[in-house]
Amino acid sequence: MEHCLFLHWYVYAVVYSLKRAGYTDSLTGLIHKFLSYGELTAIMGVGITSALLSALMNNLPTVMTVNISIGEAGLEPKMAEFLALANLVGTNIGPKPTPIGSLATLLWLHVLDKKGIRIGWWYYTKVGFVLTFSVLVGTLFALWVCLRYFL
Repeated sequence: MEHCLFLHWYVYAVVYSLKRAGYTDSLTGLIHKFLSYGELTAIMGVGITSALLSALMNNLPTVMTVNISIGEAGLEPKMAEFLALANLVGTNIGPKPTPIGSLATLLWLHVLDKKGIRIGWWYYTKVGFVLTFSVLVGTLFALWVCLRYFL
């Protein structure tokens, strides 16, 4: 349990360092750019950006840095809420195209390997990208429909 606590402190330190280095400012600018093209583009843009970042650097630091950027963007509460939801969708679905994006995926691949079921990284990435991108875009579109027509 103590190791988990220290791991979380390291993640917070990394996220805080990224903020101090201007990384969140860059993301805030990107969010404003997405918003200049409309709500759908903003939701898709934040979700896909979060997904790509999660696939590259893991989902916990991604969700934190993008949420900081959304908070710093000075948006109306409803839009900020939907972009935060798009961030959650992206960071939860996004790590799936690569085996390194999610600890759970690495653990499952290890367990399957021990049972004699080998799934290569290249095969996993090819299948994961097609499935993940389809689910991601569909879910983000459904989120936009909720924003636009039901709330």
